[in-house]
Amino acid sequence: MQVNIQNHNILITGATGGIGRSIVKTFDGDNNNLLITGTNEKRINAVSNNLNKYNIDHKTLTHDVSIENDNKKMVDFAIKSFGRIDVLICNAGISIRSLFENVDLKIFKKLFNINFFGAIYGTKFSLPYL
Repeated sequence: MQVNIQNHNILITGATGGIGRSIVKTFDGDNNNLLITGTNEKRINAVSNNLNKYNIDHKTLTHDVSIENDNKKMVDFAIKSFGRIDVLICNAGISIRSLFENVDLKIFKKLFNINFFGAIYGTKFSLPYL
């Protein structure tokens, strides 16, 4: 599905797999500038190579949304690259596939840091530019 958004600077976290990769495809035209991010450089490069095949203007950044300063660096990179942010999609996230009684509490902290604070940090630092 193609989204009718043109000439925008779009920042997408968690853009290297699943929903994130599909989101990238919805914006991969119409003169949009994309900043695709994720924690796995190999997967970011795979998405980037696919975009290169179609001459889609984009930048990539390897970072961890659960780290506050990484989010500031992400926004600074977007502003340096594009001058502004028009759309922020905080897509990065993980899930737990286990019985509650079997999950180490560290996993819950990791999930909360990525799924909740990742979106909070990204939004907080992007807000002045949106």
